[in-house]
Amino acid sequence: MTHTELLQLILKELSKNGISLHKHKEIHNELMPNENFERYRANWSNWLKSSGQKINNSDAKRAIAKQIGFEDYIWDSETNTQIEAIKKAVKRYVRSKNGLDLSAFLPQEEEMSDEQFNLLLKIKEMPKDDIESLLKSSGFLKPLSSNQDFLMHLIKILYEKGMYEFIESSIYPNILLHNAQTKEIKILMANVYGSLKSPKYKQAQILLDSIEFDNDNELADARTMLISNIRRDLFANYKNMDKQDIIDLLKYLKEHYKYIFTNIDPNYYTGINLAYILTLLYYISPNNPHIDIEDIKEVFKDSKESINKDRFSKDIQKEYFSRISEVEFYLLLNRDEAYDLLYSLLEECKIDKSYKVRTARYMNFVIDMLTNLSVVDAKDLIKRLTFVTEQLMKG
Repeated sequence: MTHTELLQLILKELSKNGISLHKHKEIHNELMPNENFERYRANWSNWLKSSGQKINNSDAKRAIAKQIGFEDYIWDSETNTQIEAIKKAVKRYVRSKNGLDLSAFLPQEEEMSDEQFNLLLKIKEMPKDDIESLLKSSGFLKPLSSNQDFLMHLIKILYEKGMYEFIESSIYPNILLHNAQTKEIKILMANVYGSLKSPKYKQAQILLDSIEFDNDNELADARTMLISNIRRDLFANYKNMDKQDIIDLLKYLKEHYKYIFTNIDPNYYTGINLAYILTLLYYISPNNPHIDIEDIKEVFKDSKESINKDRFSKDIQKEYFSRISEVEFYLLLNRDEAYDLLYSLLEECKIDKSYKVRTARYMNFVIDMLTNLSVVDAKDLIKRLTFVTEQLMKG
């Protein structure tokens, strides 16, 4: 349902639970008591007249969600999810308002039982195909306080096993609200939404936007984890996707990498990933007016400080990744300096071959997409990337 329809649902549920609101100001004072009514006077007229509008004021949506007690992402969820969430939230809100201590309604959670603990140990070692039926017959998936400790540990194990659809359908809905609102679960679920067979990127973004991160690095880590999963799935599944969907997804990745690079940390790791996405868009979607090779030059320029910092690091991984990123930037810009830098790196940096294989694998994904989707002639770039992957696999 739309935002204004959801607002009407909140008022309807409040009325059913004994709180009838009619005038704009009393509605405002109930739903947004900490906000100045005059600031929203005109908005209330529009929001309450129409049932098909979007509420663009994020402060208002956040304030209402916080007051009634539901997650911000519910504003843009599916209708059934919205109805269920609002009904539960309003009941809790009314109970609290009637003088009942809301904390009394939060279950006093117990540590998991020995049976639950042993089941977790068993699941860790099981192939994922056998896990779903075992869990469904266990009785431990119900949204009970006695199951919460078990579910909070289980969701992490299933995430590591890639059981994203099962988490969304059978685990997350049974985690009680106060646990679902924790930063850890929100980040995990954002990555689940981004990793589904039919990804829900909007839901993932809404969850991330609802988190109050302690610092910029924490925000960058969460965004990077999400977009890394999305990028991985794109490379693995693009042959089964419509070309416009691929372009739209590349643009989505570009915006994320650009946000982190521009607003949080212009480091070479984010920079080279952004450069690859810009390159793919340049060759696959040549009519895009927002992509130009000069953009890659700018990203490289802004990444140089972090490259030079880690180039002489005693940490061999930092040394390798900073130097190979520099090679990759020159490759994407079709610059011959890439080869001399590559030879020096292979001779001087004695890192385990697995790291070189990882770099080559990423390049091969890019080569594959360029080979199959390029509109602009990418033969020279493909040739350069192929040569470098061969050298990395040798060394």
